[in-house]
Amino acid sequence: MGDELEVRGRVRLNHIARFAAAFVSARCSLSWRPFIRVVDGVRSAKTRGAGTGYPSDILAIAALADIFRKLRPFVFTAEGRCLLHALTLVKFLGRYGLYPDWVVAVTTHPWGAHSWVQWGNCLLDTNPDKVCQYTPIMVV
Repeated sequence: MGDELEVRGRVRLNHIARFAAAFVSARCSLSWRPFIRVVDGVRSAKTRGAGTGYPSDILAIAALADIFRKLRPFVFTAEGRCLLHALTLVKFLGRYGLYPDWVVAVTTHPWGAHSWVQWGNCLLDTNPDKVCQYTPIMVV
């Protein structure tokens, strides 16, 4: 989505509550759990939710991503926190029964790592220019 698909979402109280819960869960997970356990938790949630029958309308997902982008600046900055940002978005969407792909990637020239969320070929929290130089090493 990023710069490609603009869908406006209207923030409601239930969005704020789900965002807060997703943020606290992501922050605690990254602070207190081994990373492999965090990954296993996301993988398990995605597997359990795969057959829930929730709609996967890309416009509805884009609207939720927009709501996430509106709420995130009130809690944390995205700069230098792509892992927290991506995991919070994954957990936020999971609270709606939506299970996107969480990507962790690296580049070697110069060395760097980045994390983002996508639904199929649509980027939910970044744009193609920011990720094209990275090679995914994990997709959950």
